[in-house]
Amino acid sequence: MKYIPLVIAYIFSIAPVSPARAEVTTHADSLLEARKYFSFAVQYKNAESYAEAASQYEHSLAYNDTVYQVHFSYADLLMKLDRPLDARRHYLCSFMLNPGHVKSAQMLARLYYESAVYDSTLVMYEALYDLEGDPAMLRGIAALRNHLGRLPEALDAYGKLSGLGAAGYEDLLAAAETARDISRNDKAVTFAETALEKRPSDEKALRIAAGSALAADDIDTAESHFAALAGIAPEDTAVIDTLVRIAEIRGDTTERISWLERRLALTPENGAVISGLAELYFDTGRDDDGIRLTEKGLTVMPVDGRLNMLAGEYYRSQGDIDRAAKHYRTAAKDAEWEASALQRIGELEPRESADEKAEREFFSRGRKDPE
Repeated sequence: MKYIPLVIAYIFSIAPVSPARAEVTTHADSLLEARKYFSFAVQYKNAESYAEAASQYEHSLAYNDTVYQVHFSYADLLMKLDRPLDARRHYLCSFMLNPGHVKSAQMLARLYYESAVYDSTLVMYEALYDLEGDPAMLRGIAALRNHLGRLPEALDAYGKLSGLGAAGYEDLLAAAETARDISRNDKAVTFAETALEKRPSDEKALRIAAGSALAADDIDTAESHFAALAGIAPEDTAVIDTLVRIAEIRGDTTERISWLERRLALTPENGAVISGLAELYFDTGRDDDGIRLTEKGLTVMPVDGRLNMLAGEYYRSQGDIDRAAKHYRTAAKDAEWEASALQRIGELEPRESADEKAEREFFSRGRKDPE
């Protein structure tokens, strides 16, 4: 026990100089006592006499508690004694006395994380990144900021990670999701597309890129990604509906018809799809296709107002007035189409003029009153 390691002697050789000689003597004495007990503590710990070592650490700190190495060494012992909360307190003292001590920060980060104290874990991760610049810390920082709901700050961390070229697919996908969740659609598209460079045709990344591009009114990019999605998820009707809408925005009737035909193949009895596609057939001069699809739809939905209006218009154009009127009358039973249908019926069955009415009534009276 006479041997004192050089490191212990060095630790306690650093003492602040006071202008008062008596204070210097008092402080020096406390350092000597603290050093002595710290030496004993280390020796007992190395000998695995942990209970006696803990007592010696407490004596040392009672004389002087401003040396970070003592707190760190004591915390290490407390971990061996399965006293993590006490250990955490001394690791924190160590770190506060020396904010540049990486091992104290690492142990605090671990203990805070294991106790689910994530805000404090984040503080230590940020300190470790400042101390070491390890990109892995940025990954943890971003994840914790996300978990704590600090999404703009999480996005900043992901941006730094990506800028360092250290972001993997999962990081980029998480960044894209974060950007999407705070309506940073441009960033979401960028991160998702970068993720696609690592995993081409990845469905998750494609969905984020497509949806975010559409939200940003970047129609060309949205169309490209939604079309790719339709290739890997061919039965996703929501994707096809979006492509129909995009084609309509672009004024591309050919593409709109193509996507509606594909949609119809997936849901052959969908009235909205049938009537929408049939109407486009009529609008583009494909009357045969239009009436064929309309009649098919009417076998499933015989009282559908839109389909009956389409049938009425077709048969009217063909001169089949009776058949047209029949469909118009059925359409008139649908509140949405009632006004239009009644107007068409009125055009097919024009009202009598006043003169015509008077003439009809005159001759009607003549037939009723025999001479």
